[in-house]
Amino acid sequence: MVNILNEYSDYKLIIEGHTDNTGNVDKNQILSEKRAASIKNYFENKGIEVARLLSSGYGDSKPLVENNSVANKARNRRVDMNIKLKD
Repeated sequence: MVNILNEYSDYKLIIEGHTDNTGNVDKNQILSEKRAASIKNYFENKGIEVARLLSSGYGDSKPLVENNSVANKARNRRVDMNIKLKD
């Protein structure tokens, strides 16, 4: 991903952190924001311009699957990344 962003300077990286529904909603929101920020920091440390990186946390509001099993909860604890052209 770093190589792609270095090669295509007109791309932005959108980073989205997520959690499962275990625990406090507010704490999950903070955790998801920290997950996304950690990935953003990685790319910053690799020399990607901060202006090209957007990180957000969504807590448990956007699950991939229902939070009805240990396996599904694990799938919902994630960071999604999408590339888009700069505005």
